[in-house]
Amino acid sequence: MGGAVKTFWMRGGALPVLAALIAVAVPCLAQAALFGQVSTAYPLEKGTNDVGGFVSVFENSTLIFGQYRHGLFSNADCGVQAGFVDPEGGDMGLAIGADAKFLVLPLSNDMPFDLALDPRISYMNESAFSIVSLGGSVVISRDYALAQGSIAPYGALNMRLDNVHYDGRDLGPGVDNNNTDFNISGIAGVKWDASQLIDILGEVVFDENLGVTIGLNFKI
Repeated sequence: MGGAVKTFWMRGGALPVLAALIAVAVPCLAQAALFGQVSTAYPLEKGTNDVGGFVSVFENSTLIFGQYRHGLFSNADCGVQAGFVDPEGGDMGLAIGADAKFLVLPLSNDMPFDLALDPRISYMNESAFSIVSLGGSVVISRDYALAQGSIAPYGALNMRLDNVHYDGRDLGPGVDNNNTDFNISGIAGVKWDASQLIDILGEVVFDENLGVTIGLNFKI
């Protein structure tokens, strides 16, 4: 029995299980992680670039954004994100962000998946409030070859400080209009390397505001 479990683990069979656990076994404490993850643990090759477009639908808002990623080193890439958020009952606002992802444990005989650390910062501004988020994600993924292209399930645990400022709003006596909280989100997704030029991504963000993101990456 032990040998079968070990074989299952080393062949990467545990990855979907771990991704699901990362996604759902977290406290749902606040607004969802802005921009989600939209990349696997394995970084882009040095000097290569991706440009992507995504749509995220949450329970109380919709986010449309683009992402540019660049391969920095053999074990690191970085990205910038920008888009527009349309909150329910509010005015459309601006959202921007950036991250730098570092592969710390690559797939090997002793490691059944890639594991990366992904520090992140983001800012969202809407007419009634603004949010600054600073934190990062632990990301796991593994590529599986297909007859055409490959597929890579991935999971991420996002931990961050969210500073929420309510612009000019009276929240009542004794209530501060500027609050900072520690929040956690779980993310489970899949990337399909459909061709030499296009990746298709889809992911679910598990938080107080459940969200679904879909989009395309173009390799340039």
